[in-house]
Amino acid sequence: MRRALFVVVLLVSLTGRGFAAEIRARVIASGEGTLTVDRGSRQGLRLGMRGTIQALDQDSSGEFEVNMGIGTIRRIDDSSAEMEVDSIGRGFLLSDARQVVFSAEAITPEATKAGPPPAEKPSIPPPKFSQNAKGYREAVFPLGITMIKIPAGPFTVGSPERDGDADEHPAHRIGLDDYWIGRTEVTFDQFDAFCRETGRPLPDDEGFGRGSNPVINVTWNDAMAFCKWLSQKTGMFFRLPSESEWEKAARNLYPWGSAAPNDRLANFNRSAGRPSPVGSFPQGASPCGALDMAGNVWEWTADWYSPTAYREARGSNPTGPVQGTERCVRGGSWRDGAGLIRSANRSSENPASRLNVLGFRLAMSES
Repeated sequence: MRRALFVVVLLVSLTGRGFAAEIRARVIASGEGTLTVDRGSRQGLRLGMRGTIQALDQDSSGEFEVNMGIGTIRRIDDSSAEMEVDSIGRGFLLSDARQVVFSAEAITPEATKAGPPPAEKPSIPPPKFSQNAKGYREAVFPLGITMIKIPAGPFTVGSPERDGDADEHPAHRIGLDDYWIGRTEVTFDQFDAFCRETGRPLPDDEGFGRGSNPVINVTWNDAMAFCKWLSQKTGMFFRLPSESEWEKAARNLYPWGSAAPNDRLANFNRSAGRPSPVGSFPQGASPCGALDMAGNVWEWTADWYSPTAYREARGSNPTGPVQGTERCVRGGSWRDGAGLIRSANRSSENPASRLNVLGFRLAMSES
């Protein structure tokens, strides 16, 4: 992902009013906590505009954009604009930045004062905060997406010696910064809203039903595209969780503890014969209150998979190998037995796969 910066033109999509509905500003330089982008049209960038910073990644299916942070325009001159970087995802450097995407939903009040908004669209309501039954902070975002805040701190990732599989060893202590994890998997209702707004084809539910069922038959790139869309709508930095973040949010032998799984705790071992609506097993909640982290559907994570990752990675906020051929998936599915729905179990899948046992849940960095 480490690539040279490019000096290229600003791409602007225009609405009938002549204002930019979406602006893609190419990065031309990076500094200490700042990025400089090509300014382009005088009707384009304005002070206070907030945008999603993107880098490039690639896999066997080709090259694609990944969200890496959020920034705000603080200075504009005749040929360029400087933005302050508000947040950056773990594992990224500012030199990775390739472009910044500004959309109507990401305009701050400061930008509105500086000129007319890019388009007349409904305002996005602020998140609603509360405390869940486990004592963790929750926030509800558009489409009913509920996120749980996981406080910073160390934890032990992996399985003790003689337990689990070879790729779960050695168990080791790591530190993670604050982050947010989805209370449930992303649903068909939520993903279908994204598809309809962006013109993407709806994923196949294979007759299992849509609505509050977890979305299935989505590739890793599909999941990343949903994260990008939601980030642009909310001005927050939604993404896929790292393997370590996923495991910390799930952590016990099983999310609910050491008791053997049964059909009141999880959808597994073909007991239901299909995915269940998200949140159907509240007794199986993890220590932070996350649901369906065992069974129902496997979940994409951000990391490339390596069977020896735990022998090589140490320190804080690990993000996995820098390249690979398969992405890590976690949690097991409605078809899998007890061994595959353990919190420490690791598996992998080709990022281009579409399966009826595979979906995703969101993570979010502090903005």
